[in-house]
Amino acid sequence: MKIAGQTRNRLVNHKTYGKETKPTIYYILGFTGRLGQYQPHIKVLVRLGFRVVAFEYDDSVLNDGNPQIIIGAIQKISDVVRADQKTHKVAGVYGVSLGVFMGLNILDQNNIRTGMFNSGAAPLRDTIWNNPLLAHQKAGFVKNGYSFNDLQKAWQAYEISPDPTRFKDKRLLFMNSRADRTITFDRVYKNLSAWQKAGLDMKLIVFDRLGHAPAIVRNMFRISATTKFFKSVLD
Repeated sequence: MKIAGQTRNRLVNHKTYGKETKPTIYYILGFTGRLGQYQPHIKVLVRLGFRVVAFEYDDSVLNDGNPQIIIGAIQKISDVVRADQKTHKVAGVYGVSLGVFMGLNILDQNNIRTGMFNSGAAPLRDTIWNNPLLAHQKAGFVKNGYSFNDLQKAWQAYEISPDPTRFKDKRLLFMNSRADRTITFDRVYKNLSAWQKAGLDMKLIVFDRLGHAPAIVRNMFRISATTKFFKSVLD
């Protein structure tokens, strides 16, 4: 397996897998995820004919209680994507969990049309503020003097909301579970159902029983659907 390039700093790290001539998937990991954990899935995508540029990011994006850190991470990823697009054919973006939030912003900022998203699409501020599983992250923001309204203001241009305007020209596929307790399905569905009603080119695949991590793993086994989705934009 060829690993063509690597850069590393405290906030964002990325590696490139596969042949330079193949269509590129920009692959954004979930919160606390590391490249080694995702390599089995990435390597399958490479064998199926894609080049993958995969991004991991420091846990400080949510753990340090500063809303600007995740914005900085998005911008660092966007800078890499923008430069890479100039010399490579793009298949699309694949985002996992918090990588869904980040990946949708990468689509928006870099005029990429196609995105496949694994377990996410709820408002980030609501997830942090109202989910007991993220009480530690919420406590960090509160300790630093940030309220719910402060997060809303800081992330207004980046948030996932029922407003479909930013994604009206995109082709999107979302995979979620009704049993997800980390990114709750009701908040996801509020956004995505509004987008569907607005006529966006999108599809939603739903599980009934799997929690957050098992759903992510199960969605990674949708190899045929993933290949078909990304290759269809290149035909």
